[in-house]
Amino acid sequence: MFDPFEILGLEKSFLLDLRVLDQKYFEMLKKTHPDKFINDESAKSEVLKKAGEINKAYGMLKDPLGRASVLLKEAGVKPLDHDPLFLGEIMTFNERMDEGEDIREELVELGEELMLELTEAFQEEDYKKAKVALYRLTYVRTLLVSMGDLR
Repeated sequence: MFDPFEILGLEKSFLLDLRVLDQKYFEMLKKTHPDKFINDESAKSEVLKKAGEINKAYGMLKDPLGRASVLLKEAGVKPLDHDPLFLGEIMTFNERMDEGEDIREELVELGEELMLELTEAFQEEDYKKAKVALYRLTYVRTLLVSMGDLR
């Protein structure tokens, strides 16, 4: 199983020091730079594969939602596939956006609240709460991206 924490040599935790993550990432990339293996084609192809894994691991862990997904999967928690209570809120947000209402600030605040819930859920090892917060936060992020506020 692909384990981004193991690939980058990091402790499994939702609360990562992003400076340490960056440091580990760049250290690993230096070790696997293809120019170091210019005269060894067999090693070079293996190194390119490893560099791809390092980039994938970094991308997953840099994003808190990706990191949460990895940790929930590792804990054996299946992702939430629907949330009827939140679906009504999302539909209301979409209707308000369709009517031209600027709801960015409200969505940003909701996103911050949900990120706090997600962080607390992982600290408490409450994976049910974490998967609900992740599901909702994913929708909020999608709405913000559709408004051009996030990438």
